[in-house]
Amino acid sequence: MLGSPNRDGFHTVTPYLIVVDPDGFVGFLESAFAAEVTYRTTGSGGGQHLELQIGDSRIMVGGGGPVEQNQPAALFLYVGDVDSLHDRAVRAGATSMMEPADGEFEEQRGAGVIDPAGNQWFLGQHGPKSKAPG
Repeated sequence: MLGSPNRDGFHTVTPYLIVVDPDGFVGFLESAFAAEVTYRTTGSGGGQHLELQIGDSRIMVGGGGPVEQNQPAALFLYVGDVDSLHDRAVRAGATSMMEPADGEFEEQRGAGVIDPAGNQWFLGQHGPKSKAPG
């Protein structure tokens, strides 16, 4: 049986992203998604561990030191304005993989970007899907 998390601000499942350049990646997260670093440490082998707040969720980022390649993941963010956040992420260095459109992911609106480390970020705006014309 899964219990509740034992750390404030964390949920039962916490994404942990492994990247070659944690500092550059955190800079992207700050610019694109208004992430805030809540914890940072460097291990004896030179690798870094960081914890970041994005909206009401926490993620962990590790890397540097002995990490030789990014280990991409896919994440889904619920946001209030898909178009603005998509454009902000692209300005911060992401590549668009899905332009904002109505009805994506069974949500009102959705889009997708790939960050500089290769992670896919799916952006969804919850609400009723738009009705097809006709």
